[in-house]
Amino acid sequence: MIIFFSISLMMLILPYMTYAFGISTPYIKDDTLQLRPGEEYTYEFTVQNGEDQDYYVTLECNSTGDIAELTETHRMIPQQTYNNTFKILIRVPRDTVQGERYSITYSARPQINESGSVTMGVEIRRGLNVEIGGEVVPITQKDAGRSSQPDDTKKYLMIMVLFIIAALVIMLIGKTSKSIASRIGDKKQTDYTISQAMSLEEVKTLLMKISDKEFEFPEIRKLFKEKLTELSSKRTAKSIHEMSRKELIEAIEKFGKENKK
Repeated sequence: MIIFFSISLMMLILPYMTYAFGISTPYIKDDTLQLRPGEEYTYEFTVQNGEDQDYYVTLECNSTGDIAELTETHRMIPQQTYNNTFKILIRVPRDTVQGERYSITYSARPQINESGSVTMGVEIRRGLNVEIGGEVVPITQKDAGRSSQPDDTKKYLMIMVLFIIAALVIMLIGKTSKSIASRIGDKKQTDYTISQAMSLEEVKTLLMKISDKEFEFPEIRKLFKEKLTELSSKRTAKSIHEMSRKELIEAIEKFGKENKK
């Protein structure tokens, strides 16, 4: 009599628990997804908690061929909620042959606390199949059911990396140009600074101490332009924008020879 009463009581409790805490799945004909080799698909299901208490849920997913994985395996489910969505990312290998079938099973186990040391003793299991058919999905193709989040994440990371590299290059150029400018104006490096140069010959000496690459920095060209404007004709100063460092040295030498004559 006691055994009969216990069985009857369990039969009354279990339907209530199933209704109070359960999994709601989308309709798929024959519980079988039709996918192609190389295709990615995001399968979504919801967990409901009709109880008057918050529960934590732990989810597990297993599949033949390891083609499926949960994007989230642990979450707190508030009481009286019925739209807690979870996702399973399905990736079909590109070398899969037509007609091949995979099985996917997933489960949800409600628990009282986050650590999982106290569970409700109920585990809800669901499953679906994946049948392969059609041609291989091109690498560049994106279907509506496919998750594009991994591609977007890579794109954003690449943009961030390029931005950081560009910022570092700009900082490096700025520091290099300032270093070169200070080196040209440093009295310890030469017998005189560019501002103290009193002749075109001294300017030429300073030009010979730097490289063509260093001369291309705007700050460096500006220093020499100001000094050449002071020491030579306007014509020579004006042409500095069209002349390289070596051409400028030759022009100063030519100007000096003409003045000697």
